[in-house]
Amino acid sequence: MIKKRHEAPGPPLVVWHENRRKAYDVLTVSDVLDSGPRHPHSPLKPHRIGFHMILLVTEGKMEHWLDFQVHHLLKNQMVYVSPSQVQHFIQTRMKQNNAVLFLFRPELLPNELMTAITSETSGWSTMGFCWPRVTTLKPQQAHFFQQQLTRLRELDAGNGHELTASCLACSAIAFAFEVVLSNSVSGNAKQPDQRLLDFLDLIEDTFAKRRDVKWYAKKLECSERTLDRSCLRIVGKSAKAVVTDRVLIEAKRILTYSDDSISSIGESLGFPETTNFVRFFKNNAGITPAAFRKRFLNG
Repeated sequence: MIKKRHEAPGPPLVVWHENRRKAYDVLTVSDVLDSGPRHPHSPLKPHRIGFHMILLVTEGKMEHWLDFQVHHLLKNQMVYVSPSQVQHFIQTRMKQNNAVLFLFRPELLPNELMTAITSETSGWSTMGFCWPRVTTLKPQQAHFFQQQLTRLRELDAGNGHELTASCLACSAIAFAFEVVLSNSVSGNAKQPDQRLLDFLDLIEDTFAKRRDVKWYAKKLECSERTLDRSCLRIVGKSAKAVVTDRVLIEAKRILTYSDDSISSIGESLGFPETTNFVRFFKNNAGITPAAFRKRFLNG
């Protein structure tokens, strides 16, 4: 199982919250929107954060853009955003206090504790796969989770409560993930096997350097056919397609929120020759990287 973690390729991660020294924070939408002018990247524009985020809608409706999809959210719905994803807030129909944001870094709850909570993940690197984009909580679940976050914010405002606050923060993460798992089980979602989780974990660590399935199968001590079966059963795609999708979404993300040149983006993703990167992108996205960036910037 892969434990070492690298930053995703591309520019530095954007951090629009002030408390960088801590492993967690609780903010309202108003806090985030007010912080925008003080940072080079507005929360209202595509950006990549350097931590995990859980957004819970507490009243009314709101919209949130995440990895090229707009989610229309209702009260008691929860969105999980991983450090690798690109997002931005949408002010349309948004009240400044209709959502609470729980931000936390992986070190708050190490992989060893995450895997103790559930066997459905091999750690933070596969959390995005196991955790659906949007989860609808039951009213009592949403109320309890909101109470946890409200209390955490209160503890954070005082002094001498560091241990209590850290324990409560870990408890909030565990509760949210257990809600997600219970919903997926009740919805008869297919549960990934350990081989697929290890494959996804390995992809996260090496997708910018390796794209050949044979290499992944060798590292996982299985055949390419066995790896394909695991992917097809849960994801509905071949192992090669899973790797390709990860490289492609990373390219799209960097094209969206950075000013990096096409050649430097390609090089960061394992394409020394720009022509090979352009060919890869067009074959899988149906459009060149430059055209994709222009189309996105033009709305």
